[in-house]
Amino acid sequence: SPKTRTTDCCRCTIVLTACLFVSVASTQVTMVIKTDVCSFTEQRIYPGHGIRMARRDGQLVIFSTSKAKGMYNLRKKAAKLHWTITWRHLNKKGASGNNSKKRSRRTKKAARVYASMSADAVAAKKKAGPKRVTRKPGSKAAIAEAKARGKK
Repeated sequence: SPKTRTTDCCRCTIVLTACLFVSVASTQVTMVIKTDVCSFTEQRIYPGHGIRMARRDGQLVIFSTSKAKGMYNLRKKAAKLHWTITWRHLNKKGASGNNSKKRSRRTKKAARVYASMSADAVAAKKKAGPKRVTRKPGSKAAIAEAKARGKK
């Protein structure tokens, strides 16, 4: 049975009722709190919080903070402000469970065929490695002579 208590305050009677939540057949009863969403930041606003404003056209606008109300009155765009949820949604920020990176498959390169070579000949050349450059027989002497001239 719920407990009731009556108090007199300013010529009116207030009846306070405390409800007890009862679990029936292993089912939990949970309390649901109705929340509003801020028109500017898209944050949740709990009962007793926030600022409500009626626009000239009659639409009710709800703000979570005075900061949000001020930005709305300055005609700022919520999508450009990093602290708003609108910006976070647009830039894919926040805790969403499936934001793991997608794996990209590597594409296999097709073997190029040159005008005079087949694909097998190109593959054989790749396995052989790069050609080593051999110097002409008299080049060592020419290099030593150039170094000697540079030191003078």
